[in-house]
Amino acid sequence: MSDSLSLSPRRLRRRLDAEQTSYRDIVAEVRKILAIKYLRETRLTHEEIASRLGYSDGANFRRAFIRWTGKNPSQFQGRTETA
Repeated sequence: MSDSLSLSPRRLRRRLDAEQTSYRDIVAEVRKILAIKYLRETRLTHEEIASRLGYSDGANFRRAFIRWTGKNPSQFQGRTETA
């Protein structure tokens, strides 16, 4: 990531620290946004969404989704409420 931003890894870490976030936090937020989008706008299975988001299986995806939203992915399919 630091290479694509033309920053040293140390400088990127300092900038993320200054914003009180981390690379891991950003990845989790992007995964959450994409997961909700896939659930609402596609007919992908939970396993297919898990694979697209880089999870090894659907169970890990479901646990992460519940941690992010407090709800099961099934509760989001086809709905338009915000997380």
